[in-house]
Amino acid sequence: IRTVGKRPEKDFIFLVEKNDLFAQDSYATITYQDEDDEIEIILGLGRVETTNEQGNLQVVFDRQSESPQAKKILASLSNAKHHRDAVKVKPAISKFLFD
Repeated sequence: IRTVGKRPEKDFIFLVEKNDLFAQDSYATITYQDEDDEIEIILGLGRVETTNEQGNLQVVFDRQSESPQAKKILASLSNAKHHRDAVKVKPAISKFLFD
């Protein structure tokens, strides 16, 4: 993650380095993992909103997790290096798309 930002409507936006596994409007799982040996906490499902001129992806939340752990993390999430390193954005498709 290059940048963690927040929009006026309180939606998080993540600037992710160029990655050929993502395409415009594709889904991504957004997780948080403090240490490599800890379990990832799913923060939600995101969507690639745009790709800038450098090829970096702007990923926004489509659905945020309702788990207490995720809500606590999101309440304190910032653009600090520790948070940028802990947030992971991975290509995904959610099972709800098949329901």
